Amino acid sequence: VNLTPPFVWDDNGTERVGVAYRHDSDDKLYFRSWNASTEVLDSEQVVSDVAIEWSEGTNREPIADVRADDATDKLYALYSEQTVMDIWSDVRTSGSWGTDIERQDAVTAHWIRSIVFTHSSANGGEKVVGYVWDNGSGGGTGYTEYDEYAIGDSTSVTATGYSFQRKTFFDSANARYWTFFHDGDEIDIRYSSNDGTTWTSISSLAYDTNDFSVWWKQIGTTEYVWLAVATADDIVVRRGELSTTSISWHATSQVALNGTGVSDTYANAYVSLDSSNMVWVLEYQCGNGPMP
Repeated sequence: VNLTPPFVWDDNGTERVGVAYRHDSDDKLYFRSWNASTEVLDSEQVVSDVAIEWSEGTNREPIADVRADDATDKLYALYSEQTVMDIWSDVRTSGSWGTDIERQDAVTAHWIRSIVFTHSSANGGEKVVGYVWDNGSGGGTGYTEYDEYAIGDSTSVTATGYSFQRKTFFDSANARYWTFFHDGDEIDIRYSSNDGTTWTSISSLAYDTNDFSVWWKQIGTTEYVWLAVATADDIVVRRGELSTTSISWHATSQVALNGTGVSDTYANAYVSLDSSNMVWVLEYQCGNGPMP
C-alpha cells in the first residue's frame, strides 16, 4: 500500500489519526482519517487534482506529505505531480479539500517531508508550512532543498474587498487587533496582541466570499463581534463573543435580507450598531438599488 507517514492532530477536541495514499485507479492522492478512541473511519477524500509521482527507488511510497495545524484544524498537503514532478499543495478547511496550488516549478521532486510551525518573534512570528524535498535523480544524485509558505496566504486577489466594508477592528477591552479576509475558500480570522507585529490564526468561517463586513462593540462586560455576509441570494448575520484568543460564534445565524433569485439578490453587505445597540444591516438589492 502506498502510504504517507501517518500523523495525529486535535480536531476540535477529538484526537484523530490521518494518512494519505496513492489510489491505483487514477494515481491521485487520497486521504482518510479516523477517531483515535473509537477507530471509526471517515469517508475517503480526493486530495490532488492530478496523478502524483510515487515509488522512487522502488520504495512504493507516494511522493507526498500531509500535516495538521491544531489551532485551526486545517490540513496541509504537498505532493509531486506525476508528469514533470513539480510540487503542488492543497489545504483542507472545514473538512473539504480545496484547489491545488503550484509551489515549485521546474523541479524534480523525488521525496517530500513537511512540518507546520511558527517562527520566533525575532524571525517574524509567521506560521508556515516548511518542507524539504530532493531535487534530483531518484534521491541518488539530487540536492536536498528547503522552502516554506505562510499559512493563510490568500488565493483571492480581492481578499479584503470591498473598501467600504469594515474587515478589521481593535478590541480595546482585550487589547487585540482583529482582521478578517477571504483566503480563496473561506473567511480567515486572525488577531494580534502586539500592534500587528505578529498575527495568530483561529478557526475560519465557511463562507467562500469576500462580500462581508464586521462590527465590534462592548455591551456590559462582554465583547461582541457581528458579521454580515452575502451568501446565496441572502445577507446573513452572525454574532460572536470575543476573548483574548478566540471567538465563540452563536450556533445559529439570522437571515437579515432574504433574496429569492437572480432578480432578487442581496449583496455588498454592511453591518453596524447604533447607540441603543440596535443592529443595522445595509446592502445592495440587484434591480432595486440600496436598501436598509
